[in-house]
Amino acid sequence: MAEGLDKEVEGLLANERYTPLAVSASADNPNQLRYSVREQSGRVSEFVAVGKQESADSFVLVSVAGNFTREQVSQLAKILPNVVGEASR
Repeated sequence: MAEGLDKEVEGLLANERYTPLAVSASADNPNQLRYSVREQSGRVSEFVAVGKQESADSFVLVSVAGNFTREQVSQLAKILPNVVGEASR
């Protein structure tokens, strides 16, 4: 199920013109989320985090709308997996 959702979300993000955001992987975080952004004129209007959590058949999709710089999104991406992990416990 999670694998099918993952592929469906990837297709949706590509169709909606989201661009993948490079985030450095962390060896101590097995639940690394993948981020995509929608931006215009150098400002990020939306970013999406997609991934799996520790439990079997889990799937995480977080969508945030706002007015960010890429640097602000990169900083949020550093803490977001920990926030998502804590919220699901």
